[in-house]
Amino acid sequence: MDIAIYLMLALKNQWSLSGSAISPQNTVFTTKWYSDTVVSPQITVSALDDTHTVVETGQFPVNYIAYDYGVDIWFRPPNESGTSYGSAKDAMYQARKEVIRIIRGLGIITVNASPEFPVIRGWHNLNETKLRPVLFRTNIAVRTYRYKDAFDTT
Repeated sequence: MDIAIYLMLALKNQWSLSGSAISPQNTVFTTKWYSDTVVSPQITVSALDDTHTVVETGQFPVNYIAYDYGVDIWFRPPNESGTSYGSAKDAMYQARKEVIRIIRGLGIITVNASPEFPVIRGWHNLNETKLRPVLFRTNIAVRTYRYKDAFDTT
């Protein structure tokens, strides 16, 4: 299983928010990119191409590979009013806190016999307020570290 799929399933299975806008029944979890044809809100998990390999030499060498993933939260307000925007931004804030809570609570991930440790690298809002209808988006950067010993060649 791919780590992106693992992260997506962990988010879906551990999602504990309630309320009509961000309940697990109304939220779409996917590894695809955002789609206008799917109900909002959407949470997408995608692997990024940035892979970093670090090798240290010495008496106690440490090797690791870092993989980057993006978790995007997409939310379209139900209508074009200030009240709707405020509630949408509040739902985005709650969803962002929930994603960070779940990922921080995962601990060591073991997929395909390779233990990896996920870390939240940061987040930023990318709201598309010029689109009609408006689309709110938050991106959360996640990096996993796969540690290897000096003699592991896999």
